[in-house]
Amino acid sequence: MDIDEKDLIYVAKVKSTRGVNGEVSVSSLFEVSQSIERYRYFFVESSWSKINVSRSKIFKNHISIKFEESNNIHDADNLAGKKLYIQKNQLPKLSEESWYHYDLIGLSVRDLDNNLLGKVSGVHNFGAGDIIEIEFINGKNEMLLFDKSFIKDVDVEKNKIVIDKTGV
Repeated sequence: MDIDEKDLIYVAKVKSTRGVNGEVSVSSLFEVSQSIERYRYFFVESSWSKINVSRSKIFKNHISIKFEESNNIHDADNLAGKKLYIQKNQLPKLSEESWYHYDLIGLSVRDLDNNLLGKVSGVHNFGAGDIIEIEFINGKNEMLLFDKSFIKDVDVEKNKIVIDKTGV
């Protein structure tokens, strides 16, 4: 299966082997770790090979996955430390006023008069809400809280975010 890396999202990492039957421990990057259970296959970094989930178990803070292609400890060892990806089209559809972080990165940033200010270079969440990182055309980087007091419009189709820096 030919896969375009630009269509993939990093969602988990294989931490270690678990037992001798090919099972692995996985750390999930999803906000709710259990969300990983909805996916029936992943792509492995570098080789971009597709691996199919035969079963998964979730304990308190532990995720264990058995892949069809991993039948013994040696197969599982080959997965240890590898990042797991899904295709963007596997993600659930969002409501109209919601976006995935990858949708926002690279968008142009404009002021209320439509003047180009820079571009979105990152979106972060350190636990108190989303923060948008902007690389301004003067080379300066700033982080703004992603809320309506600063972000006035997001239009992914038109490749832009409109901000109001008067309150900053």
